[in-house]
Amino acid sequence: QAKSWAGAMGLMQIMPQTAKHLGLPLSKINHPESNVAAATRYINELTGLFRDIPSASERQLFVLAAYNGGHNHVRDAMALTRKYGGNQYRWKDVAKYVLLLREPQFYNDPVVRYGYMRGDETVTYVDRIRQRYAQYRGVPYSGPTVTSIPKVNPVPGTKSTPKSDVYDPMTPRKAKKKHRFKI
Repeated sequence: QAKSWAGAMGLMQIMPQTAKHLGLPLSKINHPESNVAAATRYINELTGLFRDIPSASERQLFVLAAYNGGHNHVRDAMALTRKYGGNQYRWKDVAKYVLLLREPQFYNDPVVRYGYMRGDETVTYVDRIRQRYAQYRGVPYSGPTVTSIPKVNPVPGTKSTPKSDVYDPMTPRKAKKKHRFKI
């Protein structure tokens, strides 16, 4: 019966619109087997949408980010990464722009099609899964993907860049709602 502050439901935290897209009736969204089966279909779909990423291990990180924050927002961050000279197929480069999609200079950029994104949650989600995966494998966790908001040189004709601040995805954020679902 889990329900996130954003409305994601069930064991795999599927949004109602995504459930509809996957053919999962809302009446079965909290049924564990149905919820996991739908999430598996969605992960397979996202994997196909990121087949242009050559590295399978990098592709997994993009799929996780898209599962949490949406495929289109991740693609917007990839476009920004390419525009500012980073590697659009490397999560560590793209994660910085996922975070910057909360800033008007970036979500209003002409290469961005889907606008504002609360990227902190998505980067934290990916990092927590990376951390847990390292724990399960019994290997050291390599640390957060992004340790600070990047300073980006503005493209001619744009306003100045946002100030850098320290970002630690392992530090819990204050919950917006009293009963926020945590992974």
